[in-house]
Amino acid sequence: MAGGLALAWKEGVKVKVVKVEEFFILFSIEDQERQLIWKVFAVHLHSSDHIRNNQYEVLLNLMENRGERHLIIGDFNVILSNQEKQGGREKSAQSIQSFQDFINKGQLIDMGFNGDKFTWWNRSCQDSAIRERLDRGLLSPKLREEYPWANVTHLEDTGSDHRPLLMCTNQTTHKGKRRFRFQERWCGMAEVDKIVSEAWLTSFPGSSMYQLFQKLKKYRHELVKWQSAGISNSKKKIDELKALLSVATTDPTTADKEHILLLEDEIAAAHISEERYWKEKSRVSWLKWGDQNTKFFHAKTSPEIEETRYGN
Repeated sequence: MAGGLALAWKEGVKVKVVKVEEFFILFSIEDQERQLIWKVFAVHLHSSDHIRNNQYEVLLNLMENRGERHLIIGDFNVILSNQEKQGGREKSAQSIQSFQDFINKGQLIDMGFNGDKFTWWNRSCQDSAIRERLDRGLLSPKLREEYPWANVTHLEDTGSDHRPLLMCTNQTTHKGKRRFRFQERWCGMAEVDKIVSEAWLTSFPGSSMYQLFQKLKKYRHELVKWQSAGISNSKKKIDELKALLSVATTDPTTADKEHILLLEDEIAAAHISEERYWKEKSRVSWLKWGDQNTKFFHAKTSPEIEETRYGN
């Protein structure tokens, strides 16, 4: 069985690892705001029906108290019906029934999903393409009752055959004011070079200082317009490219694999630009690319920058 499991959490989050096996990590997590503790199973079940059935029994034994707050989330390597599959041979009725029996015995509730229906794709196109919903979140009735708004979103599968799952228990929105600042990553961009050159070649009457002021004002005004159009916004570009990739992979039976790989390369380049943006905002000249997720990096990114993030 390919793949594996890893568990990570932010500092300050109360997590306790209870049990680790080849196919799951069992841990408890505390909702400090509501003073509630969950038991979470992060799973990667086997592709073999026989082995997976044994794994079901292990999980059920660890969930003896059906009244507790249980969440099982991850790759189950099985579907609940052939409607959760596109392409290839149909799954056996026995494997589907065994999974349904596991859910019923555990008194679990499928959380459903937002986004694309399928979470796994064999990365093939045309007639050999296969897509299935192998990943999901299952929770206990108690947890559903206490978190009725909890939901799972299928994220983009860029560069992978599985879509990551994002579970949210609270829905929040954040909007910040737009502010203009010249960004180092713009240097060398053809559009920016053109804007600056045209502004500098524009003639203005008056003293040399007044002319300089007007040229700087014009180039800044034109850069603001260029920025407002979203051309410089790497986060927006990433979202737009992901949307194009989502359309391109909606039906792998008619997809162009070369086009998909090109979009994935462009997304990777946009991520590098996004990384440069946050490196610059950290105001640390010696920070290297790839350090943007460290505690030090985020400590050096001021709250003021967070408020203006949507204007990049």
